[in-house]
Amino acid sequence: MNGVYVFTDRNVYHIGEVVELGIVNCGDEPVEFGSPRPWWIDKWVANASGCMPGKCTSGAWEPIADAGYTPAVICFLNPGENWTVQWNTTNWWDTAEASGSPVCPYDIRIHDDPLTPAIYRVRYEPNFTKEFEFV
Repeated sequence: MNGVYVFTDRNVYHIGEVVELGIVNCGDEPVEFGSPRPWWIDKWVANASGCMPGKCTSGAWEPIADAGYTPAVICFLNPGENWTVQWNTTNWWDTAEASGSPVCPYDIRIHDDPLTPAIYRVRYEPNFTKEFEFV
């Protein structure tokens, strides 16, 4: 393997479990992180405009959370290093920011629905993603 990969510790979770997510640099060069919020967690919403890569299923990705604040405007992930965040999905809508969780509900959401069974993905700009499912 050579490159940068986003990962979760499993592919399927129950709501209330801890999701471990991260990014690993398996390449030969440092990778630059920009922005104070490099991670996004998106939910696949059926019957919304847009297409999932490889499948047009009348749905779209909706950002639900941001995570993994960087300690500076630009950080580097050196070859062989990884950055891991643990997301406790129990009551996270109400307690994430108060508890200092690294995963917080996305500020611009229209509604704060609780997590529901669906397909989700961890996304790091520009194109690093990993899908997982809540059942």
